Amino acid sequence: MEMSILVLPQLVKVVVVVLYQGSSYNKNGYYYALERNSLSNGPVWKFQLSTKGGPCPQCGQGSIASSAWDGNYLYVAGGITTISGIDCKGGLRALNPADGSIAWETCLGGTVLGSVTEVPGVVAVVAAKHLVWCDASTGAKLFDYSATWSFYGSPAISNGILYVGTIGGILYAFGL
Repeated sequence: MEMSILVLPQLVKVVVVVLYQGSSYNKNGYYYALERNSLSNGPVWKFQLSTKGGPCPQCGQGSIASSAWDGNYLYVAGGITTISGIDCKGGLRALNPADGSIAWETCLGGTVLGSVTEVPGVVAVVAAKHLVWCDASTGAKLFDYSATWSFYGSPAISNGILYVGTIGGILYAFGL
């Protein structure tokens, strides 16, 4: 079995977290946590980000989105999932890095391909044609902008401005 680690690990106090995608033809959508000093022991915990694995992340299968860490939670996102019994095209979650338990989770209108972006108090993701900002402590949606073209990257935040581009060549800038 070929392993594909497609995102940079988030270093936290207790664990190194990596997204393990399984075979390059069978991406499984799980997020795995490994102890820093005993990586060979395998995962301490795992969390299923997407209920549908497969080779097509842009179709909602699995997840290739990098996570974000604010000192308290790991913010993770992916493709097709179920949240509170509702089928979602994508999902954003805050996880406790010690045990993988869910602090909060939010259903999204599309799959997340780019990195989760976090600044104090706000988590931002792009999910297909949606740019979504959520409250970092509760997951409540603060902003959900729908564009004409799909976003196909990661939001970047600098000096209180969020920048993100679309596949149609439009660069958006939003004040936080």
